Amino acid sequence: MNIADLVEEGRLYDALILTAGLIDKSEREEMDIGALIDAYRLCHTKEADPYLLDMIKVGVLKILCNVMQKNMKVADLMKLVEVISASDNHRTAASTFEEYLSTLLYHAADSMHRSGNAEIAYHCLSAIASLQVPVRSAYILLENELKGNLQIQTPFSAFTSGARRTQNLEQPIIPTSARPYDYLGMKERRLRVDVLLEFSVVWCKVKSLYEAMAKDASFDCRIVAIDMQEPAWDSTTEYPAFLQFLNARDIPFVPEASYDFAERRPDVLIYTNPYDWHHPRFAIERVRQQGILVVYLPYSIPFFVDVNNQASLYDRPIHRQAWRIYVRSQRERRKYGMYCQAGNAHVEITGAPVVDYLAEQRTLIKPNSDFKKTFLWGVDYGFQNRTATFGEYGEDLLKYFIEHPQFALIVRPHPLFYGMVTKLGVMSEAAVRAFYEQCKTAPNIFLDLDGELTEAFCKSDALISDISSILVEYLTMGRPVLYLNTENTPNYKEYHEDDSDVLAHYYSGDSFDHIVQFIEMVVADKDPLREEREEILEKYFYRHQENAGERIKDMLKDSLKNL
Repeated sequence: MNIADLVEEGRLYDALILTAGLIDKSEREEMDIGALIDAYRLCHTKEADPYLLDMIKVGVLKILCNVMQKNMKVADLMKLVEVISASDNHRTAASTFEEYLSTLLYHAADSMHRSGNAEIAYHCLSAIASLQVPVRSAYILLENELKGNLQIQTPFSAFTSGARRTQNLEQPIIPTSARPYDYLGMKERRLRVDVLLEFSVVWCKVKSLYEAMAKDASFDCRIVAIDMQEPAWDSTTEYPAFLQFLNARDIPFVPEASYDFAERRPDVLIYTNPYDWHHPRFAIERVRQQGILVVYLPYSIPFFVDVNNQASLYDRPIHRQAWRIYVRSQRERRKYGMYCQAGNAHVEITGAPVVDYLAEQRTLIKPNSDFKKTFLWGVDYGFQNRTATFGEYGEDLLKYFIEHPQFALIVRPHPLFYGMVTKLGVMSEAAVRAFYEQCKTAPNIFLDLDGELTEAFCKSDALISDISSILVEYLTMGRPVLYLNTENTPNYKEYHEDDSDVLAHYYSGDSFDHIVQFIEMVVADKDPLREEREEILEKYFYRHQENAGERIKDMLKDSLKNL
């Protein structure tokens, strides 16, 4: 029996159980769309417990949402629109779904318009209007274009209040001899997918995906160089340096100021940064109002997640409103289910493109043979939470390597280190510059201010770092890691489902003597935790031996071609 049969017989608890089971199943298997629409319609007309009926409706919409991500005909969508718009009390269960449905219909209308099928495009807009969702300017602009193509002279708009109340999908205002509903999709043109890049360190996190799309004739892909707005970031100097970084590597890009939404009309924008204030022109709600699909590919790796930061890390507008979120592990997907109000049905496990690039570069770049061993020092700016160790060990560490010229040290400050320490008053600008100069004058100490972290990773034999996301990323190198503890460093054992437990497989130190002991261990080619780290790599990086960029590209193409 299906859901509708159970509802018809009054077996609402059984129907709810079946609905819950089908939600997970619908992510992997084909569903009977007609039966689901019938079940939703019946829940509106059945006289029974309204609370249970509403729960079933929510579940049915969830299943339909999963189905729509794979393959769904416009005819089925129109039936669903009719059922939803015909109910007086549908908003309790369907308002979020309606917005999602209206976005799909807008993209269908735009695609049909571009392929020359103005009639079906207008039918799609009429369906949006009947849902009575908030009217976006993009809908009106497209309607005006379609009315011109169809030579409709009337001032009538499908989105006026009167029209929205009386909209009849079976009797649209435009003449048509047939209803040739095709598959909802962008099959007649290249997919316009643009990547928003905010600073150079993020390039390695998207490189394999961008290159996969650039090589695929189905995509028209561009890099948009964002002029990031951040209090600890001097954009007057950092942005030109960022553009120079892209130029030096022959990475084609469009500066943010030159990006024209109306001219480009992207299908998808890929974000790597969740903070709207970093890119106000590309704020999530502003972009969604233009009917653009949002994809989020996180550049950072959160850990020590608790009640104080979980909303910031997993429940911002981009986390709730993204069409897709691509994550590196099963655990990361579960965290969205734990902390995001929108759940995790829109989150897909793909692995991390940065692993692709590291694997490629590791075969090309090796540690400098002029030195017995090279160590990478990751300098963080966590002075506010007192997890940064720069003040405690910085001077002694430089002195040690100056006195041991047979070893090399790569000093890599966090991209925001300079701005944060000067803003917080931890160090003056003169003091930071003096530290940088000291690094540059020593023949075996190399200051790495470049955005490309992969070179520093590949040139090093081991990592010494404060608490930072590079601790997880460096796991893929298979090389020893020492993380530096302070009395304020959280205990990873107290965190549930948290990637901080990677620290259990690293060496730890809370004194300079521990740093020296680690250096001596690495120099002696000892690494007792190596096999242990290799065994847990899959836990943090899904299918790390495969190409995540290609996987994401294929998933994007399949999803977009079925819109």
